[in-house]
Amino acid sequence: MMGNLTTMLEGVAQAWMAAMLSSAWQGVVITVFVALVLGQWRRSNAATRFTVWGATLGVMALLPLLNLGAPRLVPAEAWGELAKLLAQAGAVLVESGPAAEAATGRQVGAAAAELINSGAPSVPGLQGGWAILALVVWLVACLRLLFGLGTGYLRTVALCRGSLGLAPRYQHRLNLLAARLELRQRVRVRGSREVASPVVVGLRHHVILLPAQVAGDLTSEELDQVLMHEIAHLRRGDSWWKLAQGVLAAIGCFLPAVWWVCRRMDLEREVACDDWVVIATGRRRAYANCLMRLVQLGAWSRAPALASGAANGRSQFGRRIFLLLDRKRNRDIRSCRAGGAALAGLGGLLALVLAACANPFAPPRHKPVEPGYGDPAPLATTPEILIDNLHRAMRDRDKDLYEELIDPDFWFTELDCRGDLVLANGREEELEIMGSRDGSHNGILDIFETFEFHFDIAANGRTTELARDYPDAFPGDPDGHPKEDWEVFRGRTEMLMLDHDGDGFRVNQVMTYKLRKSEEGVWRMIRWADDPLSGDCGSPALSAAAGGSGWRG
Repeated sequence: MMGNLTTMLEGVAQAWMAAMLSSAWQGVVITVFVALVLGQWRRSNAATRFTVWGATLGVMALLPLLNLGAPRLVPAEAWGELAKLLAQAGAVLVESGPAAEAATGRQVGAAAAELINSGAPSVPGLQGGWAILALVVWLVACLRLLFGLGTGYLRTVALCRGSLGLAPRYQHRLNLLAARLELRQRVRVRGSREVASPVVVGLRHHVILLPAQVAGDLTSEELDQVLMHEIAHLRRGDSWWKLAQGVLAAIGCFLPAVWWVCRRMDLEREVACDDWVVIATGRRRAYANCLMRLVQLGAWSRAPALASGAANGRSQFGRRIFLLLDRKRNRDIRSCRAGGAALAGLGGLLALVLAACANPFAPPRHKPVEPGYGDPAPLATTPEILIDNLHRAMRDRDKDLYEELIDPDFWFTELDCRGDLVLANGREEELEIMGSRDGSHNGILDIFETFEFHFDIAANGRTTELARDYPDAFPGDPDGHPKEDWEVFRGRTEMLMLDHDGDGFRVNQVMTYKLRKSEEGVWRMIRWADDPLSGDCGSPALSAAAGGSGWRG
């Protein structure tokens, strides 16, 4: 069962990380779209922009889930089949011996692989152990950020417990300002030697902490402006917004656009609270001077997680001052719900469209076939067995078996209807075209969801080429065999190669397979000759099912 568990884990890891990689570029597209719209919406205020960016962050955090489910939804039949096999596995584990357990375990593993891989794109290089490692890195980063939120909250609790009482005039002034700004909840103001800037902490029971070394140096007007800024955070519910922002950022920590959006939210949050102060006092320049005064007093620091403050965000300070002094800017403290909802809806619709595009940097994973857990392919001791094994290798997409079937001196050759050579490639090129076994390179056995192969030997299609009649065809010996006789099978080959959208190629052509016997008595294919259709130079052997091009050369 351990091997099946590993297979399932690899499938889950690859599906999730492929979804995350798809979400990375999609998040950038959505962010650019929202930024362009907000750039043209010049009358939007900070409160509306904050709401829009918050909705954008939520959409980006959901992108991996959208990419897992769209456009190739996991069929209901796969869930039912997996449930049935799991029930059978339970009965076998109780009643049967090791052989039956292993057989049923293989079936469960195959069904689980089908279920997991049916809805996820494949990412070259992100397979097997690398996919699991990438998933572990994401989990560690996510948990680390969530742990940071938890420790930040505990730190705010510790700050409250260690805070100092202030003169009654501070609480009295806070109560008057809270009534003026229509704050209905009770809030306390206290001093602290552990903070360097004014902050509001708490999720349910809020406390405004003033730095003990700064509180006494502020004028009455500056103190009022600082307290109003913190009250604005409470009126807006910014503590809960910061909690939601932190959780969403942890989930989407692999997405570069998430961190840029978080910075925009941090700026718009503080600008929105600045607008509350300016609307309440009508004194833009005085409030700008107050912020400068906090800087001069050294009241500048990074706030703990889930804490908001007037002097937080040094890198955004210049932008806040510039916006404070901009007379033409919309300072409305109310969010434009209609406009914000419309823009958020457009962003969500764009996310759905992008998720339906899947990952443009990785080909779709083919619909996996059940691994060959049955009897191994027989040794090709006769030419007929080799032809049967060729069908099996193509049907099961078995790259190992296909590699065993082709001779070290193998050549694929394509001729036109006049018998002139069009294309020739050797064994290594052939294996590369089919796809590498370690998953580092995808070939035609990987990129097509539908892959069918059938060879029908023609009447009198079995012949023998005598070595004396076949000297070197041209330098490099792509077709001559002067020292040995070859068995030749000639007939019509039909191949169907389609991706998940139904695009691909159809092959319906006469082909020749030439076989030789090794010193060990094993037959291998030494030539695959792609012959033209008799008498028809204008019809290509490989036709695009939906306007595509050939896959060789």
